[in-house]
Amino acid sequence: MDEDKDELPEKKGIDSVLLKTFFDDSPLGVLIIHEVTIVYINDALCKSMGVPAEMALNQNIALFTQVLEPELRALAVERFHNVANREKSFDKERYDLTTRDGTRRTLEITSSAVEISGISYVIAYADDVTEDQEIRRNTTRERKAFGIIAEAALSSDSTPKVCEMVLTGLIENLGFDLGTVRLFNKEQDSLDLISSIGFNEVPAEPSIEVSNLNFLSARTARTKQPLFIPDLSEISEDIERMFKAKKVGLQSLIFWPLLGTDESLIGVINVASRS
Repeated sequence: MDEDKDELPEKKGIDSVLLKTFFDDSPLGVLIIHEVTIVYINDALCKSMGVPAEMALNQNIALFTQVLEPELRALAVERFHNVANREKSFDKERYDLTTRDGTRRTLEITSSAVEISGISYVIAYADDVTEDQEIRRNTTRERKAFGIIAEAALSSDSTPKVCEMVLTGLIENLGFDLGTVRLFNKEQDSLDLISSIGFNEVPAEPSIEVSNLNFLSARTARTKQPLFIPDLSEISEDIERMFKAKKVGLQSLIFWPLLGTDESLIGVINVASRS
């Protein structure tokens, strides 16, 4: 650990040896603030936030929050002051951040005010809950998607209208930029475009043969299995197959087969985003 942690001001009333003993090797991130100044931070929190200890020690807590997503910074400072001023006995909140190497994380930070040798401090514990937060987000997105589809299924509108309703709902509620709904034409063995949103630069193909190897919608129709591509740059698909997606600047894509109760193919939904 950095020697700086052995040189905490004595007037602060904190025993640096005890801090090192209890917190240096803790898997939880630990942060201690006196007034608005950071007087201790352990390795676990430094690693989670992607900040060297020397950049955090003796800094104003407001500066430290700059690693958080912009919309969360003022909130974090406000909640800190609520605890420091004893307006709340403790605080717990999740914060999204992006480290200097571009890694996105979510930390759950619990803070409380304590008094040591007559001096007030705020002690904050940070738990990396990135995986759990992603599960929560996925669950929320899935519930919204199921709600949209269920509402459309109960609609008395025509099939094209229902398809447009589903596609619009998915894009608006789940943060996608564009998408298509294609219905299976059994006679032509093709996927015919029923609804599309966001195709301003490159028009969507009006019809795709299910046997066409250059379209992922066709592959989804053949396999009847969903296809998720979180990052287009990391897959090894044939360049022709990815040409249109790359041309419109897409990063992530989802293809979902629409199947009947007998597992027969009804169509394919495709949504995509640029980030």
